[in-house]
Amino acid sequence: MKKVFSIASTCAMFIIACSSLSSCNNDDFVNPTKTNGLPSAFFSTKEDVVSLSYQNNQLIQSKKKDGSSKEISYEKGKMKISYNPPSDVADGHGCRTFEQKDANTIQISSNFEPSPETQIEEITLNEWQRPLKITVLGWFQQTDKGLVKIREINNYALFTYDATGKHLTKIEQFDSKNNLIKKTTLEYDNANGTTSGIKFPTWFPDYWCYINASGIDNVSIQFLNHYNNVTAIAVNNIQEGSSQTFQYQYTYNKDNYPTEITSNIGNPQIIKIQY
Repeated sequence: MKKVFSIASTCAMFIIACSSLSSCNNDDFVNPTKTNGLPSAFFSTKEDVVSLSYQNNQLIQSKKKDGSSKEISYEKGKMKISYNPPSDVADGHGCRTFEQKDANTIQISSNFEPSPETQIEEITLNEWQRPLKITVLGWFQQTDKGLVKIREINNYALFTYDATGKHLTKIEQFDSKNNLIKKTTLEYDNANGTTSGIKFPTWFPDYWCYINASGIDNVSIQFLNHYNNVTAIAVNNIQEGSSQTFQYQYTYNKDNYPTEITSNIGNPQIIKIQY
C-alpha cells in the first residue's frame, strides 16, 4: 500500500513579516507558538507578512496578507500541499506531492498553473533516509491513458553529508550526459536550528535546498536549519561560469535559538524570527 508524503514546497514557508517583533506580537495575523524551533513568522516589514500555523507540530498553513497561501492537509497517512495565488491573481494554483514507492524511493509530482504539464522527479534515499540522489524523470501530460511522458530530462543530483548524517554538506548537479553543471557546498553553526521543532520528513530540508540552489533567498534557507543553522552556502554554476557565496550571521536568544539573521547577499538581508 503506497504512502504519500507531501512536503510542500512548503515553499509555503518562504516568509516575510513585520518591522518589529513587538508589532508582530500585537498583530492578529500572526499566532505565536512561543516554542523555540517552531517559528510562527519571519519578517522584515510590517505589511509584507506571512504567518505559519501548525497542528501537532506539523505545518498546516502558510499565508500572506495578499491572500496567497499554502494549505497542507493530512489524511490517512497522506499529505497534500495546495498553492493558492494572491486574491487578485487568477493563475498560480498548484500542487507538489511526494509518494513513497518503496522503502528507499520517493516520487515527486509537481503541477503549477497555467501549465498543463506535470514534472516528475525521483528521490533515492540513503541509510539515514536522506536524499542520496534526485533524478528529474521528465515532463508528463495527463491523457485518457494516464500520464504520458512528453519530454525527457534525466538530469540528476548527488548529495553528500557529514559523518553524523545530520548535515547536508554538498550537492552536485549533473546533466543527462553526466556533465557536472553546478556544485553547492554548505557550512553550519553549532546552535539550535530555527526550524528544529517542525515535524518534517527527514529528507525534506535537503530537497528544499536542492530546488532552491539556483537562487537561495534569506527566508528559504531557514528550512535547512533543522538541526543547526546554515552559515555559508557557496554555489559554483559551472554551466554558466559563475560563482557566489551566501553568508549568514545570527542573533540568538538565551536558549541558543536564532532570533535574527543577517546576510551579505539577497533580499531581504535582515530577517527577524518569531516563535
